[in-house]
Amino acid sequence: MSRSGASFSTDGKTICFSSSADKGTIYALDRVECGAWPWTGNSRVVTGTFDRSVGPFAFAHDGRTLVLTAEDKGFVRLFTVPVSGGAVTPLLADTRGVFRGVSVPARSDVPTIFANWETAVSPAEVVRIDLAAKTQARLTRFNVDAAASIDWQPLREFWTTTKEGRRLHSFLALPPGFDETKRYPLLVLIHGGHANMWLDSITRRWNYHLLASPGYVVLLTDYRGSTGYGETFTLDILGDRSADRPTT
Repeated sequence: MSRSGASFSTDGKTICFSSSADKGTIYALDRVECGAWPWTGNSRVVTGTFDRSVGPFAFAHDGRTLVLTAEDKGFVRLFTVPVSGGAVTPLLADTRGVFRGVSVPARSDVPTIFANWETAVSPAEVVRIDLAAKTQARLTRFNVDAAASIDWQPLREFWTTTKEGRRLHSFLALPPGFDETKRYPLLVLIHGGHANMWLDSITRRWNYHLLASPGYVVLLTDYRGSTGYGETFTLDILGDRSADRPTT
């Protein structure tokens, strides 16, 4: 068992941290465990029923709730879970893009968190999320105007079903001046890893829109073995585990 990223509650009585089961060099979900402080060596997994790998997290103002990020079907979304454990609940329903670096201010008139948020056509900016109203507002505009001047479109997403019954998620990145009535060559971009996921964000190494700029439609499919679709989906690429059984 590996542990990292410890965080303390505001009253100093609880410690939470990320943990991952040792499965050789394969793959295991990152979960959140919490325990009493001072540390007794005992802890409990509070995201045990959540079939996603947990990223950065923070204590909410009440000290009884965690706000966490997790990869989810091409996006990195915000969720909440009680420190005592229980259901993991989406904070902002159906949010596109990627949230990173969650932070809770020490003092605020309303329950608030801050994070970096970006999409494939919106460079990262700082946003404020009102936990009560469940609304998001941009605080910085460093690259908003520059991004608006570029001829690019948000990624289009769709799902397909394989002959084995698996549902696969894909994005499409479109070239500048895209015309729905015309035909374009297709560039299929396959991620490695295998434990990885195409994200609705601006990548520096494999930039979707830069690859599309010569006039290609770029296809980004999260094949079996990708993350963000549950632990079984990721592990099913190994050996003959799948046995042609459907997974979602």
